[in-house]
This record gives sequence, structure tokens and C-alpha cells, in this order.
Amino acid sequence: MIQDAAAKNLAGYNRMDAPAVQLKGPSTAKGSEHYIATQVQRQRGGGTYSAERRIGYKALRRSGVPQSEARGHIQRADDYFGGLGVTPNTMMRQVGNRN
Repeated sequence: MIQDAAAKNLAGYNRMDAPAVQLKGPSTAKGSEHYIATQVQRQRGGGTYSAERRIGYKALRRSGVPQSEARGHIQRADDYFGGLGVTPNTMMRQVGNRN
């Protein structure tokens, strides 16, 4: 939900410990859940944790994850990143594949 590319420079971040969601299909198979989420994540935006969290939530919802489940995933991300001292205004790394 929070892209590794955006978080990898944060102190204490470990992609193996960070919460993630497994979506169906490869990111290159048009129409798959993973493809749809990837397309959302490629849209312009980001820069702060708050912005990355909005992008992550939007990607989950557009890929078909129910609202309550998507909210739960974002809460897990908030718990993990909050434990690292991340706040909504924490600057995140700019993701290179965004338009």
C-alpha cells in the first residue's frame, strides 16, 4: 500500500517488516488487481507520508479491495510507520515512475 520506493530512505524502514497487500495478477497483466493498483500508484503525487497513504488507499479501492478492508490495511501501515516516528508531514522519497 505504501510503495517501497517511497519509503526505502526512512530510518528504520525494512520492506520485509512493512505491511503489504498481495493482489491478484502481475502488475503487467491489464485488468488484474495488481495492474490497476500499479496504474494508480503511477499517477502524480506523493512527497509526504499523508500523500503516500492517500495514494495507497486509492490504489487498494480501485483494485477492488472493499472499503473496510482497505481502511484496515492503511491502519496497519499507520501503525508500522508511526512506530518509526513517521508523521503525516514526514517527507518521503519521490517515486521515479510517477507522471
